[in-house]
Amino acid sequence: MKNIKYKAGFTLVELLVVIAIIGILSTVAVVNLNHARAKARDAKRISDINQITIALKVYYENHGQYPSNTDSDCAGWDADGDESFMQDLVDDGMFGSVPSDPLTSGDCIGFRYKYHRYNAGQYGCDVSRGPYFVLVIANMETVNHTTSHSPGWSCPDRDWTPSYAWVMGGFEN
Repeated sequence: MKNIKYKAGFTLVELLVVIAIIGILSTVAVVNLNHARAKARDAKRISDINQITIALKVYYENHGQYPSNTDSDCAGWDADGDESFMQDLVDDGMFGSVPSDPLTSGDCIGFRYKYHRYNAGQYGCDVSRGPYFVLVIANMETVNHTTSHSPGWSCPDRDWTPSYAWVMGGFEN
C-alpha cells in the first residue's frame, strides 16, 4: 500500500469560514463605530445649545433683550451662518466663531440649530414675562423626536417640544 502524504494547510472550506467570520465581525464593528460617532455628534449638538443658551443670557444682561430675528428663508427660524442670530453673539465676543451643527446640510431641514424671538404674549404666553426666545435642535441622529433630557418649552397655545429633538427657551422678564 502506498503511503500518501498530505501537505499541511487549510482547506478551501476552512478559509471561507474564517473569511466569513472576519467579515461579520468587521461589519458589526463598523456599525457600532458609526452609532458611536452619531452619539458623539448629538452630544456636541446638546453642548453647543447649552453654550448658546448661556451666551443668550449674557447677551440679555448686556443689551436688555435677546437678539432679534434676522430675515431667514427657514419659516422665520434663524439657522447657521453669518446672517444668523449667532453672529450677534460672536460680535459681542461670546464665541470666536459661529458654532455649527456637525452635519449642517445648508437647507431648512435636517440637523440645524434654530432660534426665534417671540413678542410678549405670543402663543398665549404670559405678557408680563415679556418677549421670549425658543432655541431648538431640529433633529438628532440617535433619536426620532424629543429626547427625554430636553428641557422643553411651551406656551398655552403652542408646544414646541413634540416638533423638535431638543427645545429650550427663556423669557426676558
